[in-house]
Formats: sequence, C-alpha cells, structure tokens
Amino acid sequence: MRLPTEAEWEYACRAGTLGPTWLGEPCAAHIDRIASYSGNSGSQSHPVKEKTANPWGLFDMLGNVWEWCSVGAEHSAVGAAVDSTGPLSSTKRVSRGGSWNLDARGTRSAASGALEPGIRLGLLGCSVLQTLALDDNDSSHTALRDQPSVIADSRVRR
Repeated sequence: MRLPTEAEWEYACRAGTLGPTWLGEPCAAHIDRIASYSGNSGSQSHPVKEKTANPWGLFDMLGNVWEWCSVGAEHSAVGAAVDSTGPLSSTKRVSRGGSWNLDARGTRSAASGALEPGIRLGLLGCSVLQTLALDDNDSSHTALRDQPSVIADSRVRR
C-alpha cells in the first residue's frame, strides 16, 4: 500500500471524465450529492460513503478531507496531472481534492494544496493504492493493463 502520485489521484478522482468533477461543473445541482464542502458539511468531516460514488465506485474523492499525495510540493506541476515524484523528505507534501471547509468552486478534481507532512488536521486524510500484478496471458484484465494501481476505497484521517 502507498500514497498515490498526483496523476494517479486525479485519474481516479475524475474516473475517466474531463470535467472539474466527475459529473461536470461543480454546481448546486449535483455537488451536494458527491462532496462534503462548506455548504453542506456542518463544518466537520464525515464518514466515508455518505455521498454518491464516482463511476469507478470510489467515494469521497472530492471534499470531506484533503488527501495526501506521495509527491513533495516543489515537484508538483501546478494545474497539470503529471506523474511526478518527489522526495518524501520535502518540507511540504501535495494534498488534493478540497475539504469540508471550502466552497463548491474549491471542491474539484484539480484542487491542490501543500501542507507540512507532520501536520494533524480534521480536514486531512488519504486514499491509499494497492499495486496489482496482472497476468499478461489473462485477457480479462485488458482494461486494467495500463493502470498499475487502484485506489483502495478507504480513508485514513489524521
């Protein structure tokens, strides 16, 4: 198990879509269904799975808590989902997805922040990845062959 890179996190969050959320634009018509943000959170984080999962079955990828990525902030490409990697000893680590204290505009797939690795906040957590070993001879995994990791459907709050 490991933290995702920024690109892995964003790819899983968007679930094959290109919009700011997997349902399109963040707006009152649907943001309440998919994210805990300042307009519906009651100023606190919530248990996972209270909101609708994205098309890949991943819950709470937007809002609720910022999610750690494995890359240091100085190695992050602002505005781009690149598969950058940086030292874990970075002074700040990238976090993605927004949290319960942001408005709907800040609760989107490209939302990014930078926090010190030792910080403990009620608006910070993580999604973890498990690397899958796929058998090249098994054709049932064709769609997964280019995806070396999957985000586990669990969150750890700090």
